[in-house]
Amino acid sequence: MLFKIFYNFIYLNSPIQFFKKNENPCIKCGACCSFFKINVPEKDLINKNNQGFIPADFVIKKNKIYYMKNTSILGNRCEKLVGDIGSNTQCNIYLNRPSPCREFPVFINGEQNYRCKRARAYHNLPPNIKFVD
Repeated sequence: MLFKIFYNFIYLNSPIQFFKKNENPCIKCGACCSFFKINVPEKDLINKNNQGFIPADFVIKKNKIYYMKNTSILGNRCEKLVGDIGSNTQCNIYLNRPSPCREFPVFINGEQNYRCKRARAYHNLPPNIKFVD
């Protein structure tokens, strides 16, 4: 209950950043790439049979879990992200990014993902995003 009150106070009453309907808000943002721990499943790593798509030198192993370099600590920026967070970012390995990055939903059932809002707020970006014509 306390979480819901906090969530409603912080996020529902927060500033909104507007995007055109054809814009991808992730291109300008990059907050998730510089906030969350990015766990890389072993299936994503290139193995001795040349399966997978993430080279071993892009990750570190910590407590039996693979992370994109520099993301094993919450709040650190993935080293493959370039540009200014919140204005113009780019993933240097976008076509071969790990599955957690591919699968991160900005919206779930028409509602903005609270994890997206949390990452944006961490970087002093308006946590809420809306689309306009």
